[in-house]
Amino acid sequence: IKSLVYLEMGDNPNAITFATAAIGTRILKGGPEDPLFPNAKQTEITNIWTDPISGAGTNAAPIDGSEVIFQQINITGASSLTMGALYRTPSLGVLWNASTTIKAKYNAGDYRIAAYYRTFGTPNSLTTVYNKYYGPATTPGIANVKAIRLAEMILARAEAKAKTGDLAGAFADYGLVRVSRNA
Repeated sequence: IKSLVYLEMGDNPNAITFATAAIGTRILKGGPEDPLFPNAKQTEITNIWTDPISGAGTNAAPIDGSEVIFQQINITGASSLTMGALYRTPSLGVLWNASTTIKAKYNAGDYRIAAYYRTFGTPNSLTTVYNKYYGPATTPGIANVKAIRLAEMILARAEAKAKTGDLAGAFADYGLVRVSRNA
């Protein structure tokens, strides 16, 4: 969080220092598909939205959460609002609809479509929502709020580097995110 605060304040050297500390040795998932391992990268990208604990609200069976730096854990039955409900429940008006304009910019067959969007309903009444906070099938809408991800820290560091004149370093960080997200 310090990195983002320093970036906002214009203290770019400290923004770089704290972003680098947050990034540590973490590596972004995804990237171009390898013909020898079909759909492996698609699975990695789809799983970045999965909570880094199995079944939101439990501490059992940890799974890969290497791209999550800061999150709010939502627990089934707690009084907090289920974040996913805002993204996936038509009766609530789906406060954040998935952009069909952006979705149309992906090439046909791009695995990010399945990772980022989910469509449900009847053929006459389809709703497309973000897959980000959909939650597990057993407790739909109960999803952890991933407030800061690894890609965001890399992009914050890239911005701070650019503002200090290190355009090559900024482009290298930006390139990490582009390649990992199959852009």
